[in-house]
Amino acid sequence: MGVKTPWQLLSAGVVLVLFTTSVQCCPSVCQCTTRNFQTSVDCSRKNLFTIPATIPDNTTELVLSHNYVQDLTLVFQNQNNNSKFRWLDNLRSLKLSNNSISSITESVFTKPLMLRELDLSNNNIEEMNDKSFEGLQNLIHLNLSGNNILDITNNTFQPLKSLNDLDLSNTGITTENLWIPLTVNSLHLTGNNWNSFNTSIICNLQDIKFLDLSRNNLMNIELPPLPSLQILNISQNNIHNLSHNAFSALPSLHTLILDRNPFSKITVPIFQQLSHLQYLSLSHLDNLVYLNRDAFRGLHSLTTLQMSDNHQLEYIHVTLFADLVNAKMINISYNNITALHPVTFSSMNNVTTDIQGQP
Repeated sequence: MGVKTPWQLLSAGVVLVLFTTSVQCCPSVCQCTTRNFQTSVDCSRKNLFTIPATIPDNTTELVLSHNYVQDLTLVFQNQNNNSKFRWLDNLRSLKLSNNSISSITESVFTKPLMLRELDLSNNNIEEMNDKSFEGLQNLIHLNLSGNNILDITNNTFQPLKSLNDLDLSNTGITTENLWIPLTVNSLHLTGNNWNSFNTSIICNLQDIKFLDLSRNNLMNIELPPLPSLQILNISQNNIHNLSHNAFSALPSLHTLILDRNPFSKITVPIFQQLSHLQYLSLSHLDNLVYLNRDAFRGLHSLTTLQMSDNHQLEYIHVTLFADLVNAKMINISYNNITALHPVTFSSMNNVTTDIQGQP
């Protein structure tokens, strides 16, 4: 081995100093990982009531999940005048799920931040107002699921000029007290026990691509025109009938999940307007007994059909799959089908079929 030059020694020393500084700044109860000059600080499950001191200045992700944080205002108080909050300037992701936060009624962040992701899921949040998210104009992802939110006014999300992804699942909020920012293109509304859905809350979301309404108690579904919607999940509801135009205003839809609903039949080609549909799931439909021969008419782009565990379905027409010319996977396992005609799948090339579990 050759003798190291002064420059090589100096470079090694700089690297050592940088590494040592990063380790020294990491709170003793947390785990810090630095990669590409970005630091993730994981302080989850440490029985914390507040943010530890000495958070590294280059922190881009802070995880405080599963602790006992109650009041965000107290946690971040004096942030403008306190050097210990210098790391906030670089923070991109803040995760505070599974704490004891009950409200966000004052300005938590008193200066504009570059925060992109805020996870407040599974807390006890009931109240928010027009000051709750001030300073978060760069926020893209907001998770409020698993709280007990009573009301969201028109001004609550107004500061969130960049919000794309919003999760309000399992919050118990009613559709009458719900306002969604127009910038949102991914909306999670599962598990809110709604009997009906006020479509006016989404009718202006012209850029929405993902909508999850699963695990509610919806009795019917008829959505407004959503030209950009690509993924729709309405599984585990109480839909007894599917109207002939239920999906006619969703021209870009490529994934549709209808599992675990109580409708018993599809009598008309309700999917024929979905020329871009690639994935359709009709599984665990306990009451399904009849599919019209034209039920899948027009689904020329469909590649995957999941139609399993429909235990009362005994018969499918020989031409039911005739339009599925691009299908690669058809799963009709664990139904109650007693016979399949030899030409049932003849319109498809290179299709994989799963027909196991029949009587």
